[in-house]
Amino acid sequence: MYTLLNLKSLAKNSTSMFIILAILMYVSFNVMFFGVGLFYQYNKNIEDSEIDTYVVSFTILDDVTKGDLQDYVESLSDETLKNVSYITCFSSTQVSGIDEEAPLAFYIQYENGSLEYSNEVFDPMIDDLILKDGRFFTQEEFSDGEKKAIVMGSGNEFQTAPSPEYSDTVTIFGEQYDVIGVINPNNSDYYFYSVYVPLNSIPDNAELFDGVYFSLNKKITESEYDAFTKSITNYFGDSVTVNETQMDLKSNNSYYLTVILISVLIGLLSALNISILYNYIIISRQRQMTIMRLCGGISSNLCISTANEILLIMIPISVLSALTYDKLLLPILSERFSVINDAYSVLIYAEIIVIYCAVSYLLNLILLHKSLGKEIGGYEK
Repeated sequence: MYTLLNLKSLAKNSTSMFIILAILMYVSFNVMFFGVGLFYQYNKNIEDSEIDTYVVSFTILDDVTKGDLQDYVESLSDETLKNVSYITCFSSTQVSGIDEEAPLAFYIQYENGSLEYSNEVFDPMIDDLILKDGRFFTQEEFSDGEKKAIVMGSGNEFQTAPSPEYSDTVTIFGEQYDVIGVINPNNSDYYFYSVYVPLNSIPDNAELFDGVYFSLNKKITESEYDAFTKSITNYFGDSVTVNETQMDLKSNNSYYLTVILISVLIGLLSALNISILYNYIIISRQRQMTIMRLCGGISSNLCISTANEILLIMIPISVLSALTYDKLLLPILSERFSVINDAYSVLIYAEIIVIYCAVSYLLNLILLHKSLGKEIGGYEK
């Protein structure tokens, strides 16, 4: 009863101090939850190391066609495709008005069961008004493989890509394409090819050259990388060779360890701050404590009763912290830390709360004993 009355008095007479204490506890628990999840991610990183790359690619050695690539992409699992931001590939063809075969670049994404142009690549270009005339493809035109073309304009003496010969149409792969847009060659922020056309508009047997590059939304683990590259070699065989990637695993592990140590340090400092703050509150009760000790109050009982106050605040706040962390913060963190979700369960949250509350409780008892000026278990007359 004495403990509850003190809590009520604290909330009423020192509202700002009570709110600061609650916020400090809330932050402490969230930091500890994050530290545990990150430690789990680190252990998984040791077992199945995360590769420091955002690209999986292969070089074409023999005949690989546009149809081959499309079939391969459609064979990939939904989980793999979800992490593929866009795909880059190249072909070449005779274009009217250009003596040599002109290269064609395709930046594509696989959405809704079809190959579309990559919003990530082309949207910034469109926003920067690279077209001096006409418009860009629509996704529907690209997906349907309509014979639409965007061509390089002329007039820049430093341009590296030649301009095709066109009026309202241009010949590509022996077919007539309607010219719907003209690229401004004076825009030096981008490297342009002579012609851009929908990938679905070119023949399935059109040969690809150079390589194919899968740009990823996030880094993948070693096992995911091995599965991805194995699917490439199984599908294309000796026609391609997978490009090796840099595996900077040491720096990744150092990153995780650093963040874990920082999280633990913040958690410990927060626990210490909670104890120091509550001891400051106890000082304001010095007169009350003196009267109780003169009336025969035992120091150990006073310490325990006061420490219980902190525990009664900490337990509901810890539950609230667990709920908000799990429902609000964890979905955001899981976008950066791929397996952090697997670190948590009701039991894990409960264990973290019990351990942190126990450590804080013992620390408070020690500091309270010093504040009261007696050893725990001693008597005051």
